Amino acid sequence: GYSGGNPWITDSDFSVENINDIGVDGYIYTLHADGKISKLLKGKPVDFELAQVDPPLSTAARLYINEQINHLYVFDPPSKRVVIFDTVGNLNRQIYLDEEMAPVDVAVDPSEENIYVLDGTRVIKVPLAETNS
Repeated sequence: GYSGGNPWITDSDFSVENINDIGVDGYIYTLHADGKISKLLKGKPVDFELAQVDPPLSTAARLYINEQINHLYVFDPPSKRVVIFDTVGNLNRQIYLDEEMAPVDVAVDPSEENIYVLDGTRVIKVPLAETNS
């Protein structure tokens, strides 16, 4: 059965009231309403300093990470961007989506070669490879 269960966050001093999203790749990452991302191991916070981005992440941002990908993706719909960090908090890059888009959600393929953006009823493939033009 599915009775019982154990809490994933065991540190009683860790604020859980303002968590907007969560991702797991072995570590637990929590995205808070103020744009802060925390990293936990065995239910307790570990040292993790996320690089600053401009503009700061909005309260509507969502977090994407799992055991199949090597980066931390933050989808920020109001800014029409996807911010990519490595798993130690360094900023890799920001991808700004077309101004005409109304992005609702994103998905990252396991190879991390593309992201897929849900724009209304359309799904748009955005390559992650940086091109030199």
